[in-house]
Amino acid sequence: MTNGNNKIKVAVYGAGALGLSAIAEMSLRKEDIELVAVFSKRADEVEPAVRNICKTYNFNQPIVDDYTKLADYADKVDVLLYCGDSAKEYRPAMRYLATIFKTLVDTYDDHSVFMEAKEEIDTIAKENGNTVFMGYGWSPGVFSDTKIRYKALLPNCEIMIAYGPPPSGGGSRGHGSALRKIKGVADAVSITHYNEDVVQTFKNWVPGVPNTYQLHRRDNYLVLENGADPERITHDIENYESYFKGYQNDITFVSQEQLEEKRAQSEGHGGIIVARGKTASGKKIVLTETIDAESNTEATADFALGGVIAAYNMHKAGKTGAFVGAEATITSFSTKKVEEQLKGY
Repeated sequence: MTNGNNKIKVAVYGAGALGLSAIAEMSLRKEDIELVAVFSKRADEVEPAVRNICKTYNFNQPIVDDYTKLADYADKVDVLLYCGDSAKEYRPAMRYLATIFKTLVDTYDDHSVFMEAKEEIDTIAKENGNTVFMGYGWSPGVFSDTKIRYKALLPNCEIMIAYGPPPSGGGSRGHGSALRKIKGVADAVSITHYNEDVVQTFKNWVPGVPNTYQLHRRDNYLVLENGADPERITHDIENYESYFKGYQNDITFVSQEQLEEKRAQSEGHGGIIVARGKTASGKKIVLTETIDAESNTEATADFALGGVIAAYNMHKAGKTGAFVGAEATITSFSTKKVEEQLKGY
């Protein structure tokens, strides 16, 4: 926990939607967190937005600098919050950052190689005496913690997680970012929908656990660069491992104006996790948790900032390596004393 008036000094890497939301959400934690610096590949471009957010929320003005200056601040911050790309840049960036920052937090969301990445980063962090708190968003993140807890409470239970509740679904930040990495795509939005009938079938104890491809479809809206090949881009999307391959993908090419309408309509997101199990005598038990957020990005930022505090506390306790939320104690996500948090337990 933080000591007295000593705030956790935080720097943010990446000033896109998530990074800017994280800066705004820090205003709710002014007593705990001090924003020291913001790093971006577009530092000059994003600086006005950073300044405006800090002014709006009456938050201290940080240094805004180019991402190449990150190493210069390694000894000046307690935690670096990584708000950069998950699809392409994450692992090369973390191989470097885990060597110089004593505590790192990210919202990495590639399930297919998550544990492989964790093992690699764990080795690097331990060699350098640093702490990395990985993948603390929705899933990996909050829902992942719940899934582990449900499995522990209900032996042999079956678990289903679905995202994008009807009727409007939810905007997927990671998938939209992945689309924008495709050559020829100027801008993009990806909206995830889950099949309510499939979810209800699981709740009704129909045998079998639906897989993610049965549960979800994705509506993808793209603005193309001049001269881009729609057919090639469609092929790239449908074969994009970890994000789109295997899913039902609806792909629509739109104007920038139309895309902004879709972006506004899909700002929110939600999800549900359901565990079903039975007692020794065969009595049924169902555990359910839902998230319903008007802003996916702002909710993700809040989750990540909880991770910032947990990671800071883990590092202070001498724990080094790469960790996920389930490896931290619940009380470590707060700066309040454990005794205070347990009041009313």
